[in-house]
Amino acid sequence: MFDGGRLVLPHECDLNELATLFTACFYDGMGPEVPPYALEELRRSVPPEMARASPREQEHWRTTAAGLRSRIGMRLRCPTLAPSTTNSLVVALAERCRLVACCELSIRPPHGLLPGRPAQRRLAASPALLTSPPLVAYCSSLGVEASLRGRGVGRRMLRACEWLVAREWGMTELHLHVDQDNVAAAALYHAMGYDPLPAFDNVCAEPGKSFRYSSKRLVVDGAGAMC
Repeated sequence: MFDGGRLVLPHECDLNELATLFTACFYDGMGPEVPPYALEELRRSVPPEMARASPREQEHWRTTAAGLRSRIGMRLRCPTLAPSTTNSLVVALAERCRLVACCELSIRPPHGLLPGRPAQRRLAASPALLTSPPLVAYCSSLGVEASLRGRGVGRRMLRACEWLVAREWGMTELHLHVDQDNVAAAALYHAMGYDPLPAFDNVCAEPGKSFRYSSKRLVVDGAGAMC
């Protein structure tokens, strides 16, 4: 039975489990073929819970773990809620000593793209988008373990992120995007009051993906509660 869990900031010792959760939530079955000579090294690099996964999924796990380590950075050794333009903040839900949901917060441009992504070239040709506020609070990688989906966990995670951005970071908007094929996530964001930003949808699209960009104005009352 799900006991509701508690929100936590992952530490260094949680990185493998966090990467496993990210892989379970976001791996789409695709990825580069792993050459035979690399298989043994790959198997040694993944934790026991990934031992039976396909080589492609194991490689996805490995790149996910490396990406998380790079993005979270010093927060893994010294977790903090403080805003940073350098490191992401990952918030996780722990239930009975197990991570079951996650969300990543960062401060980045409103189109959500990290430097070097292919769509950056299209942004350079879209002056109207480049006049947007240079940096915003951005929510990404909101994922919930399959067995707990449809039970309000995603809503709880997003609500916690909104509160954190407003109260701890002092920022008044939260931006995000969703793959339009993810009907449940798109419906959640719409129900929680996120307004579409259609100017970003096509410019920031990637091959095989159709993104919907949105943002929400965050309002906190005098008692510190979200309105």
